[in-house]
Amino acid sequence: MTPCKLDKMDNIQLTHPFWNFSLEVYSKKGVSDACITLQEKCGVDVNILLFCCWAASVGHPVLSKDEVTLLCKSVADWNYDIVQKLRHVRKSLKIKNYECNEEEARHLQKLVLDVELTAEQIEQFKLMRTITVLEDDSVSQMQRINNALENISLYFSSPKISTPRHNSELFNLLRGVFPKASKTDIKLALK
Repeated sequence: MTPCKLDKMDNIQLTHPFWNFSLEVYSKKGVSDACITLQEKCGVDVNILLFCCWAASVGHPVLSKDEVTLLCKSVADWNYDIVQKLRHVRKSLKIKNYECNEEEARHLQKLVLDVELTAEQIEQFKLMRTITVLEDDSVSQMQRINNALENISLYFSSPKISTPRHNSELFNLLRGVFPKASKTDIKLALK
C-alpha cells in the first residue's frame, strides 16, 4: 500500500488526488444531481461523501466509525461557517431580485462560486490531512464498491444526516465512481 500524496499549496490552488477524483466523478452524468439531492434532502456534506468513495476507489480498507466521526468533526465548522454560507449567498444572487443590474449580479455570482469552490478545495485538503488514505491495487473492483457503500453507510449513520434510502442517487454516484463496473454489480451491491 502506498500513501496518497498531497501537493503543497500553490498560491491558493490546492491540487491532490482527492480533488482530481472529485472533479472527474462530479462531472459524470447524474452524479452532481445525486450529490445535490443528498445534500439538500439529507444534510450530506458532499465532500465527506466523495471522500468515502475516493478512499474505497483506491483500495483503502473500510473506514472505521471513529475515522468517519473524525472526518466529520475536522470539517464541520468550516463547512457550516464558510462553504454553506457562500452557497447561500450564491443561491440568493440567483433567485432573489436585489434590484441591481442583472449582468452585475451574474458577475458577482460567478465570483462567489469561484470562492465557494476554493472553500470546497480547502475542505477537501482538511479531509486529506485528517486521514491518510492508502492505495492498494490488489483490492478487487467489487470489494472497492462494497467498501464505498460501507463507508457511506457509516457516514449516513451520523445523527446529523437524515437518510431514508436513496438508492437511485447512490447508484448514480457509484456509476460515476466506478465507471468500469457493470450496472448489475452496482445494483447487487446496493441490495
